[in-house]
Amino acid sequence: MRFFKKQTTPKSENPWQKATRIVLNVLLVLAIGLAILAAVYAKSFKQVDTFVFGYKPFVVSSDSMAPKYRKYSLVLVKKDAFKTVEVDELIAFKAQALGGQPAFHRVRQITDAGILTKGDANKQADTQLINADSYLGSEVWHTNLTADLVPVLKTPRGIFFLVVSPLVLVFLIAMAIKILKVNVRKKDTVKSQKGGSYEIQT
Repeated sequence: MRFFKKQTTPKSENPWQKATRIVLNVLLVLAIGLAILAAVYAKSFKQVDTFVFGYKPFVVSSDSMAPKYRKYSLVLVKKDAFKTVEVDELIAFKAQALGGQPAFHRVRQITDAGILTKGDANKQADTQLINADSYLGSEVWHTNLTADLVPVLKTPRGIFFLVVSPLVLVFLIAMAIKILKVNVRKKDTVKSQKGGSYEIQT
């Protein structure tokens, strides 16, 4: 007389298992997306003309726009048409005085020869006339929170938190997702084995 384990049809996922699987997949996608976004924006910061979906973050390099825009403030610039610029707008442009690096000043006058700008904290207007080639875009959002953060990030400890910490976080999230998936599979396997029945053949 022999005992044979009767094969059972795998059970469908219960709501908790399905929800867990969805959450784990979402976390994995977010972790990968965070890593990709960090890499894209890192490249964007280095290249003046590189915009992501028409937007680019810039860091204010001086106090020429203080007090509203402090040094190291973060400004989000939208790449729009040069002809849409209006007086009193804050624009980003390639500054000749900075070797082509971006500057952020307010539009004071628009002429046929170009746009005249001036820093709010500066006594004199800029000598450079901004044209379509040197124009980068206009400001759509800014924050001064980075004004106190950036100086800290320039220290060795700051670099660790800026570069190493996000990579470690992504790695830990990926490992946690992997471990949780393995545990869920083990539980499903145990339940499937316990759910089997035996039949006797003579």
